[in-house]
Amino acid sequence: MDHERAPTNLIALRDAKQRTEALITAGYAEGLIDDDELERRLDALQDADSLPALERLTVDLVGHVGEAAANLPVPVAPASVALTRDVALTRDVAPRRSIVALFASIEQRGTWVPARRNRFVDVFAAAELDFRDAHLGPGETHIELRCVFSSARLIVPPGLAVRVEANIVLGAVERDHGVSERAHAPGDPILVITGLVVLASVEILERLPDERDRDARKRHRQQRRQARRIRRADRRAKRRLNPG
Repeated sequence: MDHERAPTNLIALRDAKQRTEALITAGYAEGLIDDDELERRLDALQDADSLPALERLTVDLVGHVGEAAANLPVPVAPASVALTRDVALTRDVAPRRSIVALFASIEQRGTWVPARRNRFVDVFAAAELDFRDAHLGPGETHIELRCVFSSARLIVPPGLAVRVEANIVLGAVERDHGVSERAHAPGDPILVITGLVVLASVEILERLPDERDRDARKRHRQQRRQARRIRRADRRAKRRLNPG
């Protein structure tokens, strides 16, 4: 009887729904299910109120979905948790740091602890700042760029927000679509890019650990296709609910 059923763990149900949605959309992206089946399962996912109900939605997909599931966007809550795991202690973060490169190059990779305020002067040079293994302090980390006739690449892991406040003169700042301008939660690390970019280019790239540019472009294309398919499925579902 219903009143004898054990209460559902709502946190476990929420997390299971996220995993189930990722598996369903990955199965659709790989052609294992068609448009109608995608819509049916996503509708059932919203109504599911137990873990067994969720398991029934993916029982035929488990073991058949390949890399697509691993390449799905990271949900907001887990991404925030992943970031806070490597946050540097405030006492370990230097207040200021400055590096100047003239007709040379700047490379910062691997495990490092950026200062609270970092100044990189890049004139007729190239700079690459890799934050994937960096231990950032909580809150804002300022990156002041002085780029003149040069280029700068900032590589960030999924989930790390980047806000650009630099002045751009005959230059360009480009960012990958998945790089947010807002931190997931108060106190989460965020990069704030300031300074001056003159006749120069700045790229903000989202990359997984050890991921090559070609693999990242492929992953981003796959994510965009999945997002478009889900939007189309959502529009079709709304039209069926409101045929007039």
